[in-house]
Amino acid sequence: MKKTGFFLLLSIFALLSKAQANQSVCLKAIQASVQTAVNFSLIGVNYLNGAICDQAYPDTLAAKSEPSPAESLAVDNPKGINDLLKIAKKGKSVFVIAEDKGVYAHATKNIGYWNYWKICDSKEKADFILEIKFRYGNMGKSFAYALFIDVNTGKEIFSTRETNNFGVADFNWKRAAVNNLLDNIVKPHFDLNDE
Repeated sequence: MKKTGFFLLLSIFALLSKAQANQSVCLKAIQASVQTAVNFSLIGVNYLNGAICDQAYPDTLAAKSEPSPAESLAVDNPKGINDLLKIAKKGKSVFVIAEDKGVYAHATKNIGYWNYWKICDSKEKADFILEIKFRYGNMGKSFAYALFIDVNTGKEIFSTRETNNFGVADFNWKRAAVNNLLDNIVKPHFDLNDE
């Protein structure tokens, strides 16, 4: 820790010596460095054209609260929740769609283990369609959300909020995001409504 602090102070002096035209940018960088040296809790600093535009501290990240799993579906689309609960009851058949083969494999495996819905191999046999949308972010993040689609009309009944792979102990980004979506957003809501 002492060596890290020493090198941090050395970098502060280097910033001071190289400061030329824009003193405020340099002072903000020094302030961020000093805060890091004092607290050791700075997660990251975002720069825009050489200026600090945002700082991420653990306490500010924890302050952002998300809805509980039981509330998450109703928060996303309160109008479609009743229609969803009618067509997606336990024992109903689902046709799963995903643009990515890995996302499809992880989703069908998770739903199969859950044993709540029957997975169909065609739209004609299904009671509803579950489309899993997936995208990669930056810095090791991946995101997923689900669309529930009416088989007869082809219209979206309901969409979940987007979730990510953080908080899931899995090195496979796709599997982590899909399992987080299904285990923490979708399943708790349906399990609660069966009681």
